[in-house]
Order: sequence, then C-alpha cells, then structure tokens
Amino acid sequence: MPLSVDDRLEILELMARYNHCADGGDGEGFADTFTADALFEGSMSSARGRAELVQVIASGGGLWKHWLNSPIIEGDGDHATAKVYLVRTGLGEDGEIGLVASGTYHDTLARIDGEWKFTHRKVHPDQ
Repeated sequence: MPLSVDDRLEILELMARYNHCADGGDGEGFADTFTADALFEGSMSSARGRAELVQVIASGGGLWKHWLNSPIIEGDGDHATAKVYLVRTGLGEDGEIGLVASGTYHDTLARIDGEWKFTHRKVHPDQ
C-alpha cells in the first residue's frame, strides 16, 4: 500500500524532531528518531546503535541550526526512503552566524510499533 498523507506528515515531523534534538543537544531524543540498530553517517561522525547515537550529540558542539527543504518521500507499507536538502547555519570563528554546511540527507525509514524511525541516515555534503 502506498504511503498515506499521514505517513508523509509523520516522516516530516520525524525529520523536524531530529533537527531540534541535534541542535538542542538532546542526545536521547536524537537517538529516539532512529531504530535500535540504525546507522548514521554524518559529515563529521558516524554511529551505529543507540549508545553511539547519543554520543554523537554529546560530542558535538557549537551554536547551529539545521534547515531542511525540498523533501522527496517514497515508500510502500512500513518502509520508505527520503531525500531532503540540508543547510546548516552556525557561529563562525569570526563570531558571525552564517552558512556552515550544505548537502543532502539520504534516508531509509521503517515504521516500528506504529512510529516512523530512521534505519539509515547518510549525509551527502556539497563539495
């Protein structure tokens, strides 16, 4: 069965929750957006499983905000893939807030116990 509008909205909310947790330093909340055995491949670090995912946020730092745009979500039943543009702003060495990074997230998702979660999230940075 194709993804419903509700499925798409839940996946978009998952992406937003991920951003808020990452930007707010909430490692537990960040890990909650992934399945227990998920793989995250970021531009600065990688992590597999809950303990490593929590640590990714604990070891991060700086004032930044993730901004997502132009999501494409496809799927069927309890499995989905997504691509979404990423822009991250942050505090530079000069004390000014500006563009820190840009790229695309490539996501694989699954519905687990009625909730959408990332099973694999990989950042493809713009060069």
